[in-house]
Order: sequence, then structure tokens, then C-alpha cells
Amino acid sequence: MILRLATVLHVLAASIYVGGSLFLELVFTPAQEFIPPAQASVIGQRVGRRFAILAWVALLILGLTGVVQLYAFDMLKAEFFQTRVGLWTLVMVIAWVFLVVNGAIMTFWLRPKLEGKLPLPVKPEDGVRKLEELTQASRQLEKLVRVNTAVSAVALVVGASIRYGGLF
Repeated sequence: MILRLATVLHVLAASIYVGGSLFLELVFTPAQEFIPPAQASVIGQRVGRRFAILAWVALLILGLTGVVQLYAFDMLKAEFFQTRVGLWTLVMVIAWVFLVVNGAIMTFWLRPKLEGKLPLPVKPEDGVRKLEELTQASRQLEKLVRVNTAVSAVALVVGASIRYGGLF
């Protein structure tokens, strides 16, 4: 019963994470180009905050339910990771760690930079410097979102293939 629940939660969390990432990358981000920059910034911040919460919950559930499944199927032995299914499972574990690290960079380093405010009074050179920082942080965030989308989609395909022995 616990294993079945863990599997259902694992698939649900993966679907939410990958589906949300694909939505942001393929629908939301391109749509923002048609909105005035000030409004796009506010909407982007709000959507980003909401998705960050969903993404962290999904990553936490993926990690916990992944460990439950590894334990339940007695896959925590070194010999397991020398099998074909074990190697593909290891790819998923590495992808999860990668997504957690990227998520931490986006949530705790880039987002605060994008949401930071200038102290008053503002000198013109401070405004120019801040705009440059915001532009750079925004570009870095876009790249990481794109990479996370690709990595999570590949991990989803790998995870689905494990039932059949992996991709190759």
C-alpha cells in the first residue's frame, strides 16, 4: 500500500514539475513578450514565486518517494547500480540533484536579485548599474529555467522507461 502511494505521488510530482516547467518555457515566457515590461515584470515575479513553491514541494516529494521506492525494491545496494536499470535510476538521481541545485540558485540567488530595490535617494549611475544587474540576472534565470526544463523532461522519459529496463 505504501509503495503504491509512493509511486502515485512520485508520478504526480514529476508531472507537476515537468508540466509546470514546460508551461513556463513554451507558453508563459513567450506570452510575456506581448505585455509591457513593467507589467511583465510584476506578473513574472508572482508566477515565479508561485511556481517556486510548487517546484520545491514537487522536488521534495520526488526525493522522498524515490528513496521509498529504492528501499522497497531493495535497490540501495552497490550491485544494483551496475545493472542497466540501476544505471538509468542513477541518471534520475543525478538529474534530481541537478534540479535541486539549479532550483536553489534560482530561488535563493537570482530571484532575490530580480526583486531587490534600490535604496533612496537613487543616483543615475546606481540606476544604470542596477538595470545591468537585473538584465544579467534575468538572462541567467532564463537559461537555468530552460536547462531545468530539458533536464526534467529527460528525467521523466528515463523514469518512464525504467519499467521496461531503461532506454538502451
